[in-house]
Amino acid sequence: MGTRFTINLLKNVAKNHANQHRSVSQFYPIDEHIFGLTPEQIQLRETIFNFAQKELAPKALEIDKNNQFEGMRDFWRKLGDLGALGITAQSEYGGTDGGYLDQVIITEELSRACSAVALSYIAHSNLCVGQIHRNCNRDQGKKYLPKLCTGAHIGGLAMSEPNSGSDVVSLRLRAEKKGDHYVLNGTKFWITNGPDADVFVVRKRYLVQGRIQGGGGSLPPIQFFIQRCQNEFSASNGS
Repeated sequence: MGTRFTINLLKNVAKNHANQHRSVSQFYPIDEHIFGLTPEQIQLRETIFNFAQKELAPKALEIDKNNQFEGMRDFWRKLGDLGALGITAQSEYGGTDGGYLDQVIITEELSRACSAVALSYIAHSNLCVGQIHRNCNRDQGKKYLPKLCTGAHIGGLAMSEPNSGSDVVSLRLRAEKKGDHYVLNGTKFWITNGPDADVFVVRKRYLVQGRIQGGGGSLPPIQFFIQRCQNEFSASNGS
């Protein structure tokens, strides 16, 4: 785990939990040492546990009942302040140089408070931030990742479609090159964070001279990074 992430944790504990710090082991029988967690990872669990129990757990019933989180943007920025949103991204892009085990620990503690928001966290930090970080060039990383890591932007992965679910070889959304840009046409469905996200990793098939590439046979689907544009992009809550 990176030094910057450890410093973020220490600052957060001092600022937000000095008078309300509780140990997760007081409530759940977890022996961290059996699982070989480092002292920093044990502290990570304690910090996220206290944060989630204070900031999220009291709102969980209302979130589930109304299928809406009114304070999501503010909560997301607080997660960003903790360094949780860019946990696996490099510090060059605003990330905290952590690993996937750290991400699992954060997800576990958010899930104790509200599993719905924990799913939103995974869609953001793993399916969006993680995919961009693994596949971007430096310019793309600088463009998309810093605001995703701070929580200024919310991210998602747009893969499932009305007629294909998660079957990537049956994707129908098309990307066609027009001069120096691409035009994307199609519909995505069941997208976690879809109504709220600012940045999406979108998987699609690619149209070249009238022929389809990607998403068929042994060819993988093509992956694009896009930012929500008000006049060219619409999203709604599914029923």
